[in-house]
Amino acid sequence: DVAFCFRRGLIDAEELRAIVEEPESRLGQSVALRTLHRASGGDGNPLTLSGSLYAACRARVANYRPSRTDGTEENWILAQLLRRDTELCVDWIEHWLQNAVKHDYDWFPSDLEEVAADLPNQERRLLIDAVPSRLSSIRVGRLVRGLVDGDDDLIAYFFSREDLAHLREAMIEGDLDETWLRRAELACEAGCSPDQIAQWTISGGFLWVGEESAEWERRTRLLEGLRDLATSEARTVALDAIGACIAAFERRKSDALRSERRERVYGREW
Repeated sequence: DVAFCFRRGLIDAEELRAIVEEPESRLGQSVALRTLHRASGGDGNPLTLSGSLYAACRARVANYRPSRTDGTEENWILAQLLRRDTELCVDWIEHWLQNAVKHDYDWFPSDLEEVAADLPNQERRLLIDAVPSRLSSIRVGRLVRGLVDGDDDLIAYFFSREDLAHLREAMIEGDLDETWLRRAELACEAGCSPDQIAQWTISGGFLWVGEESAEWERRTRLLEGLRDLATSEARTVALDAIGACIAAFERRKSDALRSERRERVYGREW
């Protein structure tokens, strides 16, 4: 790659910088990312850069537009760089949010959700403030989940932003576990209704193998376990949300059972 050529002396610093600073160039973006990765010791053999070349690479990486395909090598490299440099991570997320407003086809890659969660709480709070109200849940949901991950105060702070009410469903998506329970509880305390919690829990999407009715039954059993936990701890707000979810799941299971019975008699409709 270009960074390797620079290390071997096949191109000089000015040529490398010219490639990095080429406007609207995907190559320049990629070269800046890989060069900065090598400079930070990402390949075990740190590359020495001049101050101006380092600044040029860093500025380009701060505006890096990641692949929308999860699991790419460059998304992985970006994640490693952001984990090592908190200031760069904050700059990159702020630029991503600004670019996402301009480009309707951008959404936050799942590769980087944990990077946001690893930031110190002060930086996460600042980035919650930076989330534009124009972005949809499908585009920015992964980011906001990462920004509040594991911290009740940050979740409550996010819920306090009334202009981001349309993103609250992103907090409720995911596995039916104690994290879901606490987020559902905080959502209710922020003014969301139990029926909204149920709707968001269902609309989060999930996959299953076998009959659909069996999956709704399995998920209902998970909620019943959380209901027992909430009952033992007298968490009445959470109980209301769980009750609404169980009722919604039971209705979905009944619909699935009717479809499955019809399919056994008449065959599957394609």
